[in-house]
Amino acid sequence: IEKNTGKKGKGDIVRGERGRSKQEKFLHFSLYKENFSTGECISCMARGARTKDRFFSFAGTKDKRGRTLQRVAVSLIKPQTVEAAISKMRGVVSVGNYSYHPQGLRLGDLKGNRFDIAVKDINVSAEEIRKIMERFTSDGFINYFGMQRFGTSEISTHKIGLAILKKDFGLAIDLILAPREHQYKSLRSVLEKYTEDKDADAAYKSLDSRL
Repeated sequence: IEKNTGKKGKGDIVRGERGRSKQEKFLHFSLYKENFSTGECISCMARGARTKDRFFSFAGTKDKRGRTLQRVAVSLIKPQTVEAAISKMRGVVSVGNYSYHPQGLRLGDLKGNRFDIAVKDINVSAEEIRKIMERFTSDGFINYFGMQRFGTSEISTHKIGLAILKKDFGLAIDLILAPREHQYKSLRSVLEKYTEDKDADAAYKSLDSRL
């Protein structure tokens, strides 16, 4: 990887001349992790690099409980800075396979997932296991979703989904626009006002332009 001679800021973020063409604006790399969700891992990497989460992008989130490998893209950051950031993290995290591209990654870019599933502490015979796996192959199995699919805020997305299935779109909208503790104060105050008067036009006009 060639050395970039552009001006540096915090976290070795390159300011001004990047030393790379527009076709090489984004650094893509493979991220291997254990016991981290994708969001948690990106946040830790960003803190270690003294930059913002928003400079990182990925095509899909990977579960915390598992050994996962995925591609991640980042702008304004060098490979050496990424590696220095993960060296400060506790846990199993590795990066590599760098390449440069004109675009970052977006949710939806992912073509699919491939899983290898390990089942521990099995106390049945190989023949019983074979029969079980044959049934899984022919009939499938119930897919239990974790909080990743429903969110961890005060209002879980399954409540919104249930309202939509019941065609109670007014309730669905109210749940989506309900104020939440973690929101910016300026946004929360607008949503609190909307919850009281249900005046969508007034709420929209009172939003901060930065939102």
